[in-house]
Amino acid sequence: MVPNGLAHTGLGAGSRAQARLYRVWNVPQAASPEEALLDLARRFSAGKTSRLYKRLVYKDQTATSATATETNNEIAGSFISL
Repeated sequence: MVPNGLAHTGLGAGSRAQARLYRVWNVPQAASPEEALLDLARRFSAGKTSRLYKRLVYKDQTATSATATETNNEIAGSFISL
């Protein structure tokens, strides 16, 4: 028998479940003038050396990971922060 129902959650002993926060913004379609700026924002928000990661994970210690991505389609797109 596994204490605290850990067998049902897939968590190992000593692990804690964490909430996941997604923020999504609707953005203009592909080939719009804003697309280059969104791509730049995504590049600055990706990886462990990004300002977003350093702020939330290292400085504030409010997250265990942080990243952002964007998708641009013919009609509309989205900018997602995880």
